[in-house]
Amino acid sequence: MNIRFRFKKRSSSLVTLLAGAAFIWLATARLGLPKEKVVQWLIILFILLIIIIVVAAVTAVLIRWLIGRNKE
Repeated sequence: MNIRFRFKKRSSSLVTLLAGAAFIWLATARLGLPKEKVVQWLIILFILLIIIIVVAAVTAVLIRWLIGRNKE
């Protein structure tokens, strides 16, 4: 008996986003976390995400440059 579950990437991403939003709502509405603190953490996470993307882009350009330099 072989059971497989197949999820589309779009639907699993949507479920993840909904779960994160539900967690934030639960933390603010039920646990009494101040909304200012939630906004502060979201801004910090957004800045960290931008830093990670920039570092990855610079690394990709550097690797591409090094590979291109060796082929010449």
